[in-house]
Amino acid sequence: ERDVKRFTLPRTTAWEQVWRGASGREDDRVRFVIAANAQGLSEARFVRNQIGTIFRLNAAVYRAYGPETGYRIVVGANLTRGEAVSMLNDVRRRGLNGAYLFELIHA
Repeated sequence: ERDVKRFTLPRTTAWEQVWRGASGREDDRVRFVIAANAQGLSEARFVRNQIGTIFRLNAAVYRAYGPETGYRIVVGANLTRGEAVSMLNDVRRRGLNGAYLFELIHA
């Protein structure tokens, strides 16, 4: 399962950590654009490949977050709100009408 990713906050540099600590601001890159859900890994990989071939999107398989089961096919990861909304609109215009946003909660 090396090709299966996990929902995580983006890595930050030491400078970004200092800036966030001093400013009190949290990382805003916590949104993901999910194109589809799948129950099994084989199905998830198949859907990822189909999205890449048909819609020309770079998709990745992620394990569902928290207590949820299954897999998510992600086409945008660690995005700001503006980036995520823009990408979601683009993905839907391409025909993936079931795409949605997922926001990772800061711990």
